[in-house]
Amino acid sequence: MKDVRGIDDDNGTNPTEEDRHFANVAIAFFRCIVLYMPICHVVVVIAGVFRRREIIVKVAVSACLLGVRCRFDGRSKPSTEVQHFLEGHECQVVKICPEVMGGLSIPHPPHEQRVLDGQVRVVDAEGNDHTEAFEAGARAACSLVCDSGCTHAILKAKSPSCGVGEVYDGTFSDVLVPGDGVATKMLKEAGVVVATEKNFRERFGCE
Repeated sequence: MKDVRGIDDDNGTNPTEEDRHFANVAIAFFRCIVLYMPICHVVVVIAGVFRRREIIVKVAVSACLLGVRCRFDGRSKPSTEVQHFLEGHECQVVKICPEVMGGLSIPHPPHEQRVLDGQVRVVDAEGNDHTEAFEAGARAACSLVCDSGCTHAILKAKSPSCGVGEVYDGTFSDVLVPGDGVATKMLKEAGVVVATEKNFRERFGCE
């Protein structure tokens, strides 16, 4: 797993005792079924045996959803559902936080997207414009995601960086409007399938 800076926690190259045991059992099992089952049945059984073990995708995930204290208020926003999904499917995970990667301190004032002179800008409640920092973080996050080979991303809903489909309107009054976060837009343009912690199962078409 990688942290928000893309540092490997565990590259998974060393097989565990569980992996060795699984491999030995699988080999013995396959020898038996090859002798006694038609080839079409063998293929079905093999697919079922390995379905839980395979790494289905490389997934980028908003770090706050995995317990990293990188939100604007210095807290995290862990999602048990996201964590259980990733563990159950043995995904390779890359943690990202575009706001940290853009140089914003933790904590920092909350920001929202606001349309100014026909352009979407990212401002705090005092009207200070920090769009450049958000764009720099989005570029860094998108580069990490693409370089890591991630095909999917689970992002924090409603965030000015990571929101998918809806974001706050810039009035700081909890009003949502259609739109994507700054990083989300770049990830979409790069061909990454994006979703939030609220709709990732439906968006990814999985259980």
